[in-house]
Amino acid sequence: MGQFQASLAVRAFYAAQTMANNLGFTLTPDSMVSFQDATFPMLIMTFLAYAGNNLYPVFLRLIIWTTYRCTPKNSSLREPLDYLLKYPRRCYTLLFRSKPTWVLFGIIFVLNFVDVLLIVVLDLHNPAVNTLPGGPRVLAAIFQAASARHTGTSSFNLADVNPAVQFSLLVMMYISVFPIAISMRASNTYEERSLGLFSSDGEVVDESNTTNYVLSHVRNQLSFDLWYIFLGIFCICVAESNRIMNPSEPVRSS
Repeated sequence: MGQFQASLAVRAFYAAQTMANNLGFTLTPDSMVSFQDATFPMLIMTFLAYAGNNLYPVFLRLIIWTTYRCTPKNSSLREPLDYLLKYPRRCYTLLFRSKPTWVLFGIIFVLNFVDVLLIVVLDLHNPAVNTLPGGPRVLAAIFQAASARHTGTSSFNLADVNPAVQFSLLVMMYISVFPIAISMRASNTYEERSLGLFSSDGEVVDESNTTNYVLSHVRNQLSFDLWYIFLGIFCICVAESNRIMNPSEPVRSS
């Protein structure tokens, strides 16, 4: 790191802005690979990546809820906070009601858990990944899962990881907006109907039943044929990963 003239404060500020604001730029030529074994920076930057985009509605509601709980009952601030929690979509586009917020958190957790699991398992014998000890490797995988769907930075050289991991990260980039869109559609319907702006005709997702709420959106996603194409390509990448990564194999040029 000595070859880069920027001070530590400038690097820290720039990295924080990159992670929180989805800039995708770094002051190092290898993205965040230089920090892959640095526990504290990985933790902070992973948190900023989630708070800045994927889990932004979750953190926003958590802050409002915490402030509401800590505000005295006779305070004038308590009523507007309560209104924000009860009718979020009347006030802000990316503020959801309780159940959609929990569903959003669950979807983001599952997607990132799958990404981390694939990185750790499929690259178990890959020198580009397994040179790190167990703890830093998992943390770097968590950072990679978070940043691949948001900031565009990387803690591994993605050209050297398993082809199935590359493909899974690519797919995750395209589905990152789906959980937010799901919550927005449901909460939009609820709020606009209460204001008399939305017709009650057609299918409306019932947020009061969490199971039906989740299953209805799962059915909607499974109705897209593209998911089955993604699954087929992913299985091919897993089965043929050694040949794909081998420069002498004709499969690379076919």
